[in-house]
Amino acid sequence: MSSSLQCNNVGLALCTGFSETVSDMNTKQILLKGKKLAFNQVSILSDLFKQNGVIISTGLESLVLPSNEAPLSDRLVANLLMFLNPIGINNLQSAVTSSYKKEHVKCLKELIRDVEDFSKDVFKLLVKKDWLNEPPVAKWTNKN
Repeated sequence: MSSSLQCNNVGLALCTGFSETVSDMNTKQILLKGKKLAFNQVSILSDLFKQNGVIISTGLESLVLPSNEAPLSDRLVANLLMFLNPIGINNLQSAVTSSYKKEHVKCLKELIRDVEDFSKDVFKLLVKKDWLNEPPVAKWTNKN
């Protein structure tokens, strides 16, 4: 669960920072939704740790400085979100498989569903904006 907490802290910082610099309003709305999701997940995971007497780290979003200059294009930021979501799901799935408490497993599964729903929204944005590219494929022929 600690990797899920760390991952969401990073996600919260990324969404906070990028939401200040993107120019596309749809991308900004997705980033703000991602920020809310990451904050919610950090809060829930932190509570689980606190209930079990484990000390947790503080969030990284406090290190984000205000800026209007975009370091990356809106397209790249949206694609970054799309490719980071499976990492978050994988971390939560690892926590599910290693947890011994049924209430933790139930909570973690709900968090996975939330990330999956968010991933669908990001995917819809990428399709709507025509920002989703087909990955390169190998040219392979079977000549027998």
